[in-house]
Amino acid sequence: MMKILFLSAIMLFLSGQIFASNLISKNLNKQIPDSIMKIFNRSCACCHSKDGNFFAKMKVNFSKWDKYSENKAKSKAQKICDEIISNSMPPQSWRKNNEKLDITKKEIEIVCKWSNSFK
Repeated sequence: MMKILFLSAIMLFLSGQIFASNLISKNLNKQIPDSIMKIFNRSCACCHSKDGNFFAKMKVNFSKWDKYSENKAKSKAQKICDEIISNSMPPQSWRKNNEKLDITKKEIEIVCKWSNSFK
């Protein structure tokens, strides 16, 4: 009887460790790499973060990125690429007032390469 309880406790402990490591791995995969976040902080975060525009944050909020599900992060990443390729984001009015902060063509390629890695 003691052997069964002992083996059950070990199996429960090991399954908990596997479950916890899977959660950690998923969270690490959802983090935005520093190289990408540097671009977002300069060109996007003034509207798309905790202190940003309410409507912009509804579309994507980098302050809550780590809370997004895997599917939501994938969808948001693809939408970000679509928006910057089409020049819809950042908005033209923002670009006129912040020319030095605007996203470059090279940065668009980098962001889209990252967003395509979710596929």
